[in-house]
Amino acid sequence: MQTNSTTLSPVMNSDAAVSDFIHKIISCEKVTELATMHCELSHGLFASLNGGADVSDVLPLLERLVDQSEEIASLLNQRKAFEAEQLVSGSGILVCGD
Repeated sequence: MQTNSTTLSPVMNSDAAVSDFIHKIISCEKVTELATMHCELSHGLFASLNGGADVSDVLPLLERLVDQSEEIASLLNQRKAFEAEQLVSGSGILVCGD
């Protein structure tokens, strides 16, 4: 699983800087990209297993599927925590666009 090595500066100058920081490390695009890859991998695994592949043949892909699930959940939880902090501080909520 990938980890996010970006750290938050002890002092942020403005709400815009905080919003920009959140968008960079936990962007909607990143979550969407991971979810798309997750979906494609899920379909590939299903097709492989449905086609008669042995579980041991696809075990690395199953492990990657679990890693992707954890990464997506982690990014969403981090974003939720940052947005809650912003709401408490009165700076509003950053919303993913459609």
